[in-house]
Amino acid sequence: VNGCAVRELTCTPGINPAAIIIFNGGGVVPAFTGPIGLPATVQMTCNAAGTAWTYMGYDITNIRCN
Repeated sequence: VNGCAVRELTCTPGINPAAIIIFNGGGVVPAFTGPIGLPATVQMTCNAAGTAWTYMGYDITNIRCN
């Protein structure tokens, strides 16, 4: 996208696999919740300046599986 790299996070199944994005000092945006027993995957791209990873227009400061 825009000549930028794309990163993908895949969370392996648990009771309810979900990828959660923590951004801008603590706001939480549920990115995607996969069906029970199947992986959940989100894709992030770098911003136009190449200085941050973004998802849905938000700069990402931390991303983790929950």
